[in-house]
Parts: sequence; structure tokens; C-alpha cells
Amino acid sequence: MAKAKIKIDMKQINKFRFWIGLGVLAVLLIVLSYFQLTAIGGEKEKKAYAEKLKSVKGLSDFKNDKFLPPWSAREEKLKTQRDEIWNKAWIPQKDMQTWFKRDDIWEKKYDTKSGKLVWSKFDPNIPEKLSMNANNEGNWRFPSEPIDGTTLDIYKDTLYLTQFHNFEKELVDARFPVEFNNGFDSLMAPITWKRGSTPTAEEVWLAQESFWVKREIIRDILKAIQSIGAMTPDTIAMDEVSPPEVKARKRFYNSIWEIDLMFEAVEREKFISPRSKIMNVHQDRRIMTLDNPVAGSTTEFVLRQGTTVVPLKVQGEPLGFGQSREFLKDKLVLPFSFDITKDFTLEQVFTSKNTPIKMINSLELARTSHRMANLKLVNRSPNVLKKDTGGAEEPAEGGGAPGGGPGMPPGGMPPGGPGMPMMGGGEGGMMGRGVGAASAVKDPTLINGIDRAIYIHTTDQCRHLPFAMSLILDQTIMNEVLASLANSKLRIQLTQFHYQHYSGYKSSNFIAGAAGPTDASAENSGGPGNPGFRPPVAGPGGPGGFRPPPGSGGRGSEDGGMRPPGPGGMPGFRPGSGGATDGSGDINIVELNLYGIASLFEKPGAPPVAPAEEAK
Repeated sequence: MAKAKIKIDMKQINKFRFWIGLGVLAVLLIVLSYFQLTAIGGEKEKKAYAEKLKSVKGLSDFKNDKFLPPWSAREEKLKTQRDEIWNKAWIPQKDMQTWFKRDDIWEKKYDTKSGKLVWSKFDPNIPEKLSMNANNEGNWRFPSEPIDGTTLDIYKDTLYLTQFHNFEKELVDARFPVEFNNGFDSLMAPITWKRGSTPTAEEVWLAQESFWVKREIIRDILKAIQSIGAMTPDTIAMDEVSPPEVKARKRFYNSIWEIDLMFEAVEREKFISPRSKIMNVHQDRRIMTLDNPVAGSTTEFVLRQGTTVVPLKVQGEPLGFGQSREFLKDKLVLPFSFDITKDFTLEQVFTSKNTPIKMINSLELARTSHRMANLKLVNRSPNVLKKDTGGAEEPAEGGGAPGGGPGMPPGGMPPGGPGMPMMGGGEGGMMGRGVGAASAVKDPTLINGIDRAIYIHTTDQCRHLPFAMSLILDQTIMNEVLASLANSKLRIQLTQFHYQHYSGYKSSNFIAGAAGPTDASAENSGGPGNPGFRPPVAGPGGPGGFRPPPGSGGRGSEDGGMRPPGPGGMPGFRPGSGGATDGSGDINIVELNLYGIASLFEKPGAPPVAPAEEAK
């Protein structure tokens, strides 16, 4: 197709040339106006810029009164938000930082004739600074507060050890069934204070922290046992027929037993019917013993309704999984205050013979896991707890005092330090500061050589304290232990754990309140007024290290600490049945080694630490 040709009609253009020219002129005028206006605006901006530049020439600091207030307001807002979070984190831990109450101090003694433990009230002289106030808070609130030497001497000579006795009495009252390796005092490892010397305030706070943390971890173990023993109410089917004599019926279960309680009433007498039954529902499907007179083991429960407590002992032959039978030979009469028509709780009470957690093998602070072995342990924040150097120049970082603390060999403390026994055998064992290397006190305190460098990380608000623990327990309840620690007031982060079979466990009966190897004499029992605690002779793994009962087969005599994992990172396996030889019938016993980090919050509102020149 041929392209169309554009034809220009010149006649029409000539005819309207005036209007066309007028339109072109208008466009040109608009363009010229635009360029004129932009030129004028540019000149104004250029002139204003030159004036501002001239006004700031020669100035070196641009901050003024209008610059700082917004940043100061933002800083205050962030500090307020930080303090609110800090206080919320501190509140659950404030009850852990305890001092002394006059009406709550017990003395532990042993009767020379019977050899039994006797508890008696003790009324020592408690200085105002070390007492608890009406709000149940310690009067010595912050490490930076000054304290006199007389008060520190009373703490060292009398009060320090009483809190260990109070805690042991607390465990006895709670029927804590778990054994302590070599006894309660050996595991808690109180510090042996240097005779004739006054400890520093810094040493007192370090000693108290060690006690507070160990006490809370053991309380977490108690909570784990209580959670295992707690019985959950179960519904009874509508079509399940009860005997006509039964006036009320309740059913409970935990991971071990199911109990069907039937209540009868004759006139004003209420009792648990002999028709009540118990069923073995153990999650491991094992045969369970109800009572064993030869081994001295029993199965016990407690009914609680308000302040009314009703103990319940179960009798009968062993039960296979899924089997049930009546467990009372005769009716169990209930107190008049117990109402069978109202709700109540039921819990299993464990003894040292049937507790699923057999032994706290070891518990140590400042012990890092393999994952944390490359981290250098540090001191508490100097803004919270200042080093006491006695006016001497501080040693170079990483090095201890040339001669160590009192009673120490040249070069510093033995591995573990006072109150921190070794858990590893050989060259520092598995649980040293590094893998396979012995740890020494790198920064001992002035008088008693207590290690300051025990934290992974510290700030003015919080400090992170690593710890390690070894437990002998039933494999089926490991998760309850881990959950209890994860829910601890210490906000514990579990960093590593492993377990391995433990064959031939045998009870040594070193539970709280039982005489142990450290309680052989009044001199070593650590009673109030005693100069200090004398730990047993160090065996493999250092003082307080693991020494299994004879014939346990759990470790060789040369191995005093936790075994490292086997090839491929898996726990090393020990041949054997993994059962207990104490007559309890428990099987599948394992050794659980776990590592964690406890988060300890500083009390908000601490006064500033005095500078070194002012503190002298």
C-alpha cells in the first residue's frame, strides 16, 4: 500500500497566521517566565546558604542547649525501662539472698550414747547488719555497703555454719530422700576460714553466693521429686459401679501408680475402705514392689485437706505392670476434720529406698561444659563488688598471688578452690575450666584465697555462673529433673548433659540428717562456735570428689570424676545390669551429668562503689 502523503494547506495557514503566531508567542512567554523565576529562587537560596555558612565558620562544637535535652530524655526513658525489667527479674530471686533470723537457727549435734542426730534451737548473737528485717529482707543489702570487723568475725566463727544446719534441717522436715555423696557437709563443702584472721566483706559475699546457689539447686531437685510424686485426679466412669457401702470414691494417678480410694462411713466414723485398690502403671512397664520388710522399703502416700494430713502406707506383694489389688489389710480411720465429700490432694512420698533420684553425686560451681571451655571466667562487676587488695597492688590479670592463699601451696590454690571440689579425675577431669586441663585459682581473695573468677559474663545488673552436677537416678525421670532445673528461680540455662548406665548402685544412707563421714566427731561436725569445717581427706578427684560405695562397679578407683562421653560424643557405657542392689528392686539406674549456667541478678538500687583511693 502506498504511503499516504501529508498535504499542507498553505491557504489555511495564511488565513489563520495571526492566531498561530499569537499561540507560539504565549508559549515562549511562559518558558521565559519559568526560567526567570527559577533564577531568582536560586539566587535567594544561594544567598541564604552563604549567610549560614558565614555564621558557623570558626565553630568547633555544634552542641547547644537545644541539642542535649532530646538525647537526655531518651537516655532516661531507656534507663527507666531497663530498671523495670531488672526489678522484675530480681523479684523471684530476692528470697534466695537470706541472712539470719534469731528464731530460725538450729544446732546439729550427735548424741554420744545413741549416735543419733539431735536438733536444738540455737540463740546466737546476730549483729543488726546480718539480720533479716520485718520485710524478710537482709539488712546487709549490697556488697558495697561498709561493715565492721567485729560483725565479720561473728559471721565467720558462729553464723556461717548455722545456715548449713538450717538447710539440712529444712531437708529433713521435707523428707528429702536423696543421698549426698559422702554426706551433706561434704557435698555442700563449707569454706574453712583462716584461723585468727577476719574475712573481708568480699569473701563473705562470695561464700554466701556459693551457699545460696547450691541450696537453690538442691531445692530444685526436691521440686522434681515432688512433681514425680504428685498424683493427678482422674475421673470415674458413670457406668462404673461402686460397692453399696462406699460413700465416696476418688481416683488418682502419677507415672508409677494408680490408686482407687473408696471411703466408707459408719455413724460418725469415716475411714478408707479395704476395698481400695492400687494398680502398677509404671511408664517403664516394670514389676514394682509395694513393701519389702527385708530391704526396709515401703510405698507411702499422703492425703492433704487443708491442715489435715493423713499418711497412707500401701501393703502387699509386688505388682506386675497393669496388675491391681487391694492394698489395706484393715480399714484406715480418718481424722474427724477430714471431709470425704470435699476435694483433697494425694501425693506419693519417697524414701531413700524407693526414690527415683538416688544420689547427688557431685555439685560444683564455676565448672564450664565442653561448649563453654574456651571462655575465660571473669570476676563480678567492679561496680558491684570491689576487689579487696588490702592496699597492695593488684596482680597481673590471669595470675594469682605469688604464694597463694593461707594453707595453699606456692602458685595458688589447688584445683577447685575452697568450697569448690574437683569433679574430674586425672588432669582436672572432664569438668575443669578447659577440657583435660586442671584449673587453679587465678585471682584469689586477700585472706582466704577464694576464687573471684567464677563467672562466664558479668554486668552491673546480672552475673552468669556456670555449674555442673552429677546425679544417680532412674532413667525414666530424667526429663522431670531437666524441667525442674529449667524452671528454677536461678533462670538456669542447661548447656550440656549426658547419661550412662550405672551398675550395682547400693545405698550408703547419707541422706540429710544422717551421720556421714564428716560427722564422726563434734570437732568435725561444724557446730556453732566451731572454728570451721574440716573436709575429709581428699581422694581421687579432690576433696568431695566422687568415691562410690564399695563394690558399686560404677567407677574404677583411679577415676574420681565424671566420665567423658564415648566415641562420637555419646556417653561411655558401663557394662552391667544398671540395677540397684539395695533391695528396692529399681532397675535402669543411670548417671546423669549435666552442665548449666545460673543467672544471678544484682539487687536494684545499689549505691556506687567507692573508688580505690577513697576506700583506703
